[in-house]
Amino acid sequence: LGEYLKDFIPEGLRSQIVEALDDNVHSFHAQVTFSDEKGETAKTVVMRYISGCMTQGFFAHVNSSEWKALTKKQALKGYFHDIQRHIEWQWEGTVELLQGEKNAYILERRWQELREDLRRRYWLEYLSSANESKKSFDPNVRCPTIGIVLCHPHQWEILKANEKGIVEKHRYI
Repeated sequence: LGEYLKDFIPEGLRSQIVEALDDNVHSFHAQVTFSDEKGETAKTVVMRYISGCMTQGFFAHVNSSEWKALTKKQALKGYFHDIQRHIEWQWEGTVELLQGEKNAYILERRWQELREDLRRRYWLEYLSSANESKKSFDPNVRCPTIGIVLCHPHQWEILKANEKGIVEKHRYI
């Protein structure tokens, strides 16, 4: 999102996208669509700007259906609607999956930046899937099955409403 988009998305829009994805006050929910054995599956995720990788991404359990589907076919579509900045994005691209000890630094850093209620949710999902729902956990310790799905868009469509409510449409390929 940072460096590799600078050649085809104007700075004003690019900085608004990064600002929206890096907003710790307003959760930025995105709809992502991936293909699996059932066809196309849509999921709502908390999309964030991953500064160390200069792109957008989201957490997922490495044993989840979306993670397994993305290991087979690394294509993803996404949709965002930022009501704070009056912008909608649609994009298509590829993904890169980060997990394990070689990515521990970025996983740990992003985990600590995640709101505590979301960290707790990931832990509860993990413990539930491991049939250990009564086990205690520390939300400050990274959940052992968590990974990051980095998104690398190659096509964007951006709709932005100006002060008069007129929508401007921008397409970048």
